[in-house]
Amino acid sequence: MSRSHYTPIAQSIDEADEETDVGDPQPGPSNRFTRGRSRTSRPGNIDLKKLDNAFKRWTESIAQKVKRKKKASLAHERRTIWHSVFEPQVVITGVPIWNVKTLDHNQPMTQATFDAMVQSIKTAISEGIHPKMITKGSSGSYFARAKADGRVQTVAVFKPKDEEPYGRLNPKTMKWIHRQFRWIIPFGRACLIPNLSYISEAAASLLDHRLSLHIVPPTQLVSLSSPAFFYDWIDRNAAKKGKPLPEKIGSMQYFLHGYQDASDFLRKYPWPGRAIADTFDDSSHRHGAFSKRILNTLKIVCGRTGDIEDVYDDPDYDYERVMYDASESNNSERPFYWSQTLQKSFREELEKLVILDYLMLNTDRGADNYMIKYCEGDHEKTLVDVAPSRSIRKEMPVMSELRRGASSSAPSMTTSSPYFASPVPSDHSLPPTDYTRTPHIHIAAIDNSLSFPHEHPQGWRSYTYGWLFLPVSIIGRPFSEKTRSHFLPLLTSKEWWEETVFQLEKLFAVDPDFHPKMFRRQLAVIKGQAWNIVQSLKHSDEGEKNIGHTTTTFLTNRYNQDHWS
Repeated sequence: MSRSHYTPIAQSIDEADEETDVGDPQPGPSNRFTRGRSRTSRPGNIDLKKLDNAFKRWTESIAQKVKRKKKASLAHERRTIWHSVFEPQVVITGVPIWNVKTLDHNQPMTQATFDAMVQSIKTAISEGIHPKMITKGSSGSYFARAKADGRVQTVAVFKPKDEEPYGRLNPKTMKWIHRQFRWIIPFGRACLIPNLSYISEAAASLLDHRLSLHIVPPTQLVSLSSPAFFYDWIDRNAAKKGKPLPEKIGSMQYFLHGYQDASDFLRKYPWPGRAIADTFDDSSHRHGAFSKRILNTLKIVCGRTGDIEDVYDDPDYDYERVMYDASESNNSERPFYWSQTLQKSFREELEKLVILDYLMLNTDRGADNYMIKYCEGDHEKTLVDVAPSRSIRKEMPVMSELRRGASSSAPSMTTSSPYFASPVPSDHSLPPTDYTRTPHIHIAAIDNSLSFPHEHPQGWRSYTYGWLFLPVSIIGRPFSEKTRSHFLPLLTSKEWWEETVFQLEKLFAVDPDFHPKMFRRQLAVIKGQAWNIVQSLKHSDEGEKNIGHTTTTFLTNRYNQDHWS
């Protein structure tokens, strides 16, 4: 075959690659092919520094866009409610005024007082008085101490965010085992948003303030740093070189002196006419015979080795057990018994706890995380100074007297709402008196970290409220007139809901993982619970037992407005 029509190639492709550099431009398609082969064979000619800088600029631009988008989405404002399913608002007249009854007989704690307490804790930490870990529980909780009246006292309880039950730096061994074997050991509450317990603690205090209950110790978000907390190895190693430890954000709750667990109090002072086991029996709620033996064996590796008395091994805890009010130092002057006044006081405080727990759907309300305290009246202590005798024992009411008292003190309804009958003259029309002058009961709602779920609990765990295991003579009665007249005007007010939703959203938005969609789901659960509360309060024959067995309700908003469906 003749080759006269073909032009011979001057050099091969390999020879061209050897003579052509990647940075020299060459015309023609062969140059493009040669440049590609050269780049693959010579990666050293690429400027990696310029490539790295370009990649950093690209990632920073993406991060700035995400931050701007997130900042714009977090901008919230107080929304006006145009229509509400709670309308019309229930307005009640001729009812008793709700007394401001605080947990320590003082005025409600102000922001300045709380800030001063936080500053005293930080000052104590700088002086070497560090918080102490609480061995009980599954999270990293600490007793924050400060100097008061010339001695060191526990003034608050601090719970860091990253040391929550499933936080990254949780110090408890059992939770570490859960994280390592999470595919085998099921754990957690699917209805709750993970690592949001510190916000729930502060939100419960906010809701308590909005409802004017004063049964939750003041709780706010605080940032602290101390070697007593659990840190990464990198942070601790840097601290040894002089770098300060990073601050941890968490919830700080005011510490209550003189209170004891409800289970211990009710076992020590059984309800009149009932045995100890009948007054309080939470065997099906908290623990069982077989499971208790297993849990006691595992407490050594869980971090829970004893009661609160075993937390401290130094003598500075002895004076913390000394109560600050005079009623506890004079308990020997008069034996405790459930008088009619104390029974009424206990029911009123319990109704506050029931409404609050149900509204925020507390999934961990047992008898060990709400506390009771008995206070004698200041006026009666100066008059009663007798030793225990048979005459005092005869003053204890019997069941027949309780039945007569229940029938004679049935709640009466007002005519300001179509749901109520005509009022009956009673002591409710009298002006409020100072509750500190008569014997009374306090109930403190602590440990509200497992509240505000984004959906109702599903599955085999229902998280029953602990107060449902109280005797029927306590929870089987209808809500009192005072409770109805206090909660109905609030929960049916559009202005109250506007301000409450705004404050809650502002608080939950502090969390870096805040998502508006999840908050709307949480808010829908709260509104559904409030709907059931309002319906129960409008019926004069319903009480704690009825509200604890109502159907689950979910109320949502329409068109990005609080136009409830």
